[in-house]
Amino acid sequence: MDRSGIGPLTLRDAFVLRLDHVPTLPVSFWLVITGLSLLGAGLLVATLGVLGINLIPRLKSGGKASDGEAVGIFLLLSAIIYLLPAFVVEGWDRYVVPAMPFAVAGIAALSGRFAPSFIGNRRIALIAAGTLLAAFSVFAIGGTRDYLAWNRVRWQALHDLMQKDQVKAQDIDGGFEFNGLYLYDPNYREVPEKSVWWVQGDTYQIGFENVPGYHVFKRYTYPHWIPPHVGKVVVLQKNAQIDEVIRQSQETIRLRPDYAEAHNNLGVALSQKGQTDEAIRQLREAIRLKPEYADAHNNLGAALELKGQTEEAIRHFQEALRLKPGYASARKNLDAALAVKAHSSPPPGVSTNR
Repeated sequence: MDRSGIGPLTLRDAFVLRLDHVPTLPVSFWLVITGLSLLGAGLLVATLGVLGINLIPRLKSGGKASDGEAVGIFLLLSAIIYLLPAFVVEGWDRYVVPAMPFAVAGIAALSGRFAPSFIGNRRIALIAAGTLLAAFSVFAIGGTRDYLAWNRVRWQALHDLMQKDQVKAQDIDGGFEFNGLYLYDPNYREVPEKSVWWVQGDTYQIGFENVPGYHVFKRYTYPHWIPPHVGKVVVLQKNAQIDEVIRQSQETIRLRPDYAEAHNNLGVALSQKGQTDEAIRQLREAIRLKPEYADAHNNLGAALELKGQTEEAIRHFQEALRLKPGYASARKNLDAALAVKAHSSPPPGVSTNR
């Protein structure tokens, strides 16, 4: 379990660098969860203690366990036998999950007879148990959904990077699961400046926010439930590559000031490096030189969206679609901008094109 919810965030910025790039649940929430867990554990131990006090003497005196008690003992022993290897050898928490149904059923079968007299008011106990179960269910369902959501967006970003941008897996630090799938090597030697999961080249990284030495190449968004916010997954590119694009574009503009494509490329590169104001100026110049330039309209819209100028961004996305019907990137960006305008979470991705 992670401070932000359920599951490890196996991307370099969050897992290796330990950067606070994902909003976390407040400390008070975890204190309440810990307190309730300790209370539940205490009640469970006490209930089983009462069970033992009542059952063991009866068995010693020649009495027999009831059918329910026999089933409960069998289920508990099954869970304990299954878990013994995990206790002896360090294992992941996921190994405990298959034993949980046996343990819960066994405890329920054994404690049912003694719980009413031990707890007191059965109705209050049922209400309290139902409330706690509902609260834990909400957290478990929401947390699991968030974990699957950011992973789904992560894999979409990696698919786009490899299929659309023609980047090889060897040049990507896509997180533990991605690099394990494509680049697993039992003889891999860890390199201090790279992640621990079989990274060969790290020209591109997947993360939740930017990290030093990189710039944001693409952004993807998704609605996060617990805690509620618009989550982000970003594709990062090493600065050396974008600096070279900027240098080449500036040199081209020096030689051919009226070359709209060079202004567009420079604008995209500057936007990816975070120099949004200058990027907007270059993209406007590209459109002035070539008004029918659909890519420049789309890229200008994306840059304006970063500045919060949604209305103007929408107009440029619409113009890009008018000039180039079926333009997928402009359509996606327009849908995202309209969603922002309507005060709802945007669909994944705001992309730019050179």
